[in-house]
Amino acid sequence: MIVYILRGIPGSGKSTYIKNNFPNAIICSADLVRTDDNGVYHYSSKNIKDVHWECFTQFYNHLKNGVAEIAIDNTNIKAWEISPYIALAKLFGYDYEVITVERNPNDCKNVHGVSQDIVNRFYNRFCKEELPYDWKKRVV
Repeated sequence: MIVYILRGIPGSGKSTYIKNNFPNAIICSADLVRTDDNGVYHYSSKNIKDVHWECFTQFYNHLKNGVAEIAIDNTNIKAWEISPYIALAKLFGYDYEVITVERNPNDCKNVHGVSQDIVNRFYNRFCKEELPYDWKKRVV
């Protein structure tokens, strides 16, 4: 049983990486929480905490139900955003891997309409963040 925690700036290819490499994984994603039953994506910065809490709650339920393979598909720029997922995965006896999808911000293909200015801000924060040395991680 394993949890894959993707991290990368908006439009870097996290979702595509999951689909191509972990086709059987159940995906937990703030983007999926923001997508309605008709497949229409609705973004609002006003409810970002609620959206991420819903994503985390779904993750918890999948762990509790023993789902074998789970992927977290959020930007996860900062270590503090990732650490609760690792802690809960360990608590439930799961292995985990943090997978960083590195892309130049100018090469990102953003399907959710995030402005280039915001992508660049994410990139600046992303480049400054050192993840703990003892985390299981790789860069793609």
